[in-house]
Amino acid sequence: MKQRIAILSLGLALAACSTADNAANLSAYYAATQGLNQGALKTALYEIIKNPRVVGYDNLWQYFPQTDRKADGTVWDMYSNNTYYFPDDGTSTATGMDKEHAFPKSWWTSDFKADHFDCYSDLFNLNPADAAANQQIKSALPMAEIDINVTADNGVIRKGTSTLHGAYPTSQPHTAWEPADEYKGDFARTYMYVVTCYEFISYASNSNGPAWSSTLGATQQITWNSKETYPLLTDWTAAMLLEWHHNDPVSDKELKRNEVIYGIQGNRNPFIDCPAFADYIWGDKKDEPFDIALITGKAFFSMPQNGETYAFKGDSINRQQNLKMQFRANNVSKPIAINIVGNTKGEFTLSKTTLTAAEATNGAILTLGYTSSVPARDTVQLQLVSDELDAPVVITLTAEAFDTFRVLDPDVTENTLTLRWTASADADRYAISVFQPRDTGEMAWLNILDEEFVWQNLPDTWSYSVNSKGTRVGVEINQQNYVKLASGSYDGFVQTPALHVGDTVIVSTRAAQYNNNSTANVSLTIAANDANIATHAITSDFQTFIDTIITTQPTLAFRFTAKKGKQVWLDAVRIDTHTGIESQVLIRDEFPATTTDTHYTVSDLVTDEHYWYTIQPQGGTYETIYGPFEVVITPTAVKRLPAGNIIWSVGQDVLHLEQLPTHADITLYDLAGHTLFTVRKNTNYALDIPLTTSGIFILQIAGRKPTKILKMP
Repeated sequence: MKQRIAILSLGLALAACSTADNAANLSAYYAATQGLNQGALKTALYEIIKNPRVVGYDNLWQYFPQTDRKADGTVWDMYSNNTYYFPDDGTSTATGMDKEHAFPKSWWTSDFKADHFDCYSDLFNLNPADAAANQQIKSALPMAEIDINVTADNGVIRKGTSTLHGAYPTSQPHTAWEPADEYKGDFARTYMYVVTCYEFISYASNSNGPAWSSTLGATQQITWNSKETYPLLTDWTAAMLLEWHHNDPVSDKELKRNEVIYGIQGNRNPFIDCPAFADYIWGDKKDEPFDIALITGKAFFSMPQNGETYAFKGDSINRQQNLKMQFRANNVSKPIAINIVGNTKGEFTLSKTTLTAAEATNGAILTLGYTSSVPARDTVQLQLVSDELDAPVVITLTAEAFDTFRVLDPDVTENTLTLRWTASADADRYAISVFQPRDTGEMAWLNILDEEFVWQNLPDTWSYSVNSKGTRVGVEINQQNYVKLASGSYDGFVQTPALHVGDTVIVSTRAAQYNNNSTANVSLTIAANDANIATHAITSDFQTFIDTIITTQPTLAFRFTAKKGKQVWLDAVRIDTHTGIESQVLIRDEFPATTTDTHYTVSDLVTDEHYWYTIQPQGGTYETIYGPFEVVITPTAVKRLPAGNIIWSVGQDVLHLEQLPTHADITLYDLAGHTLFTVRKNTNYALDIPLTTSGIFILQIAGRKPTKILKMP
């Protein structure tokens, strides 16, 4: 444990990634890494440093004098204590030395020398090496710390068997080599560079197959994960390399070599420029987002991040709610003040209002509290303030306190329904309505679908063209704000779910040619239940097409198709229909009924009939209408239907929705068909729609029948 704590301390010391002289250039070079971690961060680095301008394996001795010459003119050899000199001609091999791959070349395919696998002559992976040490000790063995059975040792590197880090079970010992302590960090950063710059080595292929050797032996397989681009290193390898990386920090030798190779190859070793990259990819910070401020040296918070929202779970009024938040900062040396700002800040509490620099750096967990004596939905800001921050870190906190009122499951004796609920906080009576939907002959224009594809995906209920194996073809659904229909080889279509329609339907479609090309005879065909209703010529400019359908079918599914080689951008689809509206008809004159009790019995109901009911606390501060809840009467019991149905309630100035499906398209209309509110909800949380006037409204949730909403004066 002591050893692990020491490693973590050293890891935190790695926060400063660069000097003031090159911070600006490096932050621009690594700009694409902002906010990433783990495999995404590793791949972002790959995109930055891939495809180096390698000089060729046969030309390496021409460049080693630039990369590996000591101040006294001798060769810098990390494999022995022997002294070597570069030949005067500047191109010949130093006598007694090899060109050695830190990451063994025999672990690659026979096509390792091909341009696709530039690591064969990548200067970051090659150094001059004492030939005897290379051939007799290192060879193509994996790296590890040797703790038993040392079979060779020249004072700098040694060979033997390792049981550390869980690398080699003692029942199955394997031979490895170990570099000197002063070079362990150098080799660790080289290996990290290789599995990043060539992250597809495990399965990248050209005409000759994957980069890994097909004869990869058990020793190498223990070291390397041969199936993925991340983590690519096995757990024990990553742990060992991170330890070496921390305990042997970047040296002046590596810094200078990095700059020289950058001038030659045009790429850099990220783990030399910013050692913290390793911790955010494989280490103890891999669950935190990387911040460029680690390179610039500015103070910043990695947890929480500016602009995030944290929500309390929610509970009844007068009950303490707690929320634990983790705080961690980098490059700070002064205390950080924690403030709560907002009209209802008094409802919130903090376990600490100041973090010391040490607490912020090492990571601290604070407890936030929330209590409200009345039903409320409160939003405040949590601000982290310090002179060292460019600007305060602002976090949004949301909390909700419910009324003590709860609707309970109803009871029944034969054909008799007893509604039950808990007492509201300060209500003096409760209003109950029991009703059934009835077609009263009222008609209205309703929007039943309004899709703009802004989520870079199709809604879950849509379908698309597939081949005989069920694989999607002719449709690209990852384009920003558009869906691409057709390809060079396949027709492509997308299709809505079956929609409930009235006697008349209007389909509005917006489309243009893919990539503004000028392909002739590009068209979009629109069909309803597989019957074509229109074919429109598509130009390079976006156009909106409007088609009207008269139908007797109760449901229609609409398909939008483009032919192969005639690709089309589909930008938006809107479908409106003229249909009858069901109204809520009270089952008898006693409703709405009012009671001061917390129960109400309804008699003489019909077996197997469906009924709906609402309950509203009155006379208090919270007069939300709860429901409608659907029940079905059976000969033996009354069951409230499963909560898969959307629940809505009307408050004083709001329409409250619960149990919304993911990616629900929600629109509220007045009876004239005017849109009052529209949104796509991307979670299944509750939603509040402002509703300040009384009247009758139509609530439309895509893929469901419209619901009539009544708001009383």
